[in-house]
Amino acid sequence: MKQLIFTALISVLMPSCSSGNNETQTDDTVNPPQSNFFYGADLSYVNEMEDCGASYKDASGTTKDPFVIFKEAGANLVRVRLWHNPTWTNYSNFDDVKLTIQRAKQQGMKVLLDFHYSDTWADPSKQEIPAAWLDDIDNTPALGTLLYDYTYDTLNALANLNLLPDIVQVGNEINPMILQHGDLVWPIDWSRNSFLLNKGIQAIRDISAEKNKDIGVMLHIAQPENALWWFEQATQNGVTDFDWIGVSYYPIWSTYDLSNVGTALNTLITTYNKDLMVVETAYPFTLTDAD
Repeated sequence: MKQLIFTALISVLMPSCSSGNNETQTDDTVNPPQSNFFYGADLSYVNEMEDCGASYKDASGTTKDPFVIFKEAGANLVRVRLWHNPTWTNYSNFDDVKLTIQRAKQQGMKVLLDFHYSDTWADPSKQEIPAAWLDDIDNTPALGTLLYDYTYDTLNALANLNLLPDIVQVGNEINPMILQHGDLVWPIDWSRNSFLLNKGIQAIRDISAEKNKDIGVMLHIAQPENALWWFEQATQNGVTDFDWIGVSYYPIWSTYDLSNVGTALNTLITTYNKDLMVVETAYPFTLTDAD
């Protein structure tokens, strides 16, 4: 049985746009992470926030590089999202992602690169194909080549900068079929979906072999209850060459609460013999406060 591995958001990062004095707070003791356990956070917004004038402070109110704050708090993994050609923003493109990976590696942290395969957010409500690929949306072989080449070329460019990630997500919250346009099509066309996902996986495997770098492949689904049916269908349709099950877990939207979510996660681990990481989550730090 594989070790259950979570990535947890460490609640010490406090962006601030002011330089006023702060009352000193008592810093919590940080226990070093287990060697086989990832503690991390998605720091995709940091470059943009700093460009907007934000500063980051640790629990004692000391202004620091946010990557240093997370490192000192025990983080050993940084997640970063990548959009294909986000013309509506100057961030989460290749140059921005390159900087984030560089900053994470400077602090000795590992990197999880999240390919959205979209020019904007991809999630269970939308999997919008990059505009540059739209003409080939109904040509699955051609679309597979575009996806493979983009994944391979991106990773190769990072390799040339000594910035290869340690884990790569093939899509973000890919509950629906990937690379769609407009309203989502259900049910999933697995002949198309498995072909495209396997093209992304193959690009990662090829770079990994060529660069002699161990890169984990992750498939990411929103909510444990959806991961249960999705991975059953995916593996039955030939999507089997992956290392990580990635899960978004938001209790407010899930049929599992904090008391029983471990049962679903353990089922995923034991059924597919894969490592598992909760890559997105949000939950209250206390259930006893007045609000």
